[in-house]
Amino acid sequence: MHKTFANFVYTSSTTGGNPAVPASGVTVTPQLIDANHEQLIFNAPWLISATFTGDVFLSYTVTASGGKLIDDLDVSLIGTNFGGTGSATDTTQVCTPACTSVDITLTSPSHHFVFTPVASITINEDTVFIGGSAGADISGYTKTVSQVVPEPTSLALLGVGLFGLAALRRRKTLR
Repeated sequence: MHKTFANFVYTSSTTGGNPAVPASGVTVTPQLIDANHEQLIFNAPWLISATFTGDVFLSYTVTASGGKLIDDLDVSLIGTNFGGTGSATDTTQVCTPACTSVDITLTSPSHHFVFTPVASITINEDTVFIGGSAGADISGYTKTVSQVVPEPTSLALLGVGLFGLAALRRRKTLR
């Protein structure tokens, strides 16, 4: 893997009904999609019964290695299900170090963040569950972090430029 995922913080609470999911009840699965995309999948039975509320907070840092930079993040709620007036709103904040927040809901369960390439980002998530008349639940979050991939044209131009500088330097040395 080309990235380090660290500094995890997790809390969960409910006002009643279903018990809060402890950290030991959350499964975190890292997945290498390809050379430029790595994913963390967080799974747990986050469920709130009708008329109750709940909250899940998750925070962690992603750091690129090998001289590469991070340039985007895809966030998705997976296994979404709700009934009646139940809802879940996940407020995802990405700090690069400037912070940007987006609300992701059960009816719009994903968002693609794009930012200036950086070596490290911090992701903070706060998911609020409102049980409403029939409850609300999600089974997981998927976070896909990408890194900058130089375009072939950019690499070719860089190579031509370096070749030109070397030729110019050689020419000056011969005089």
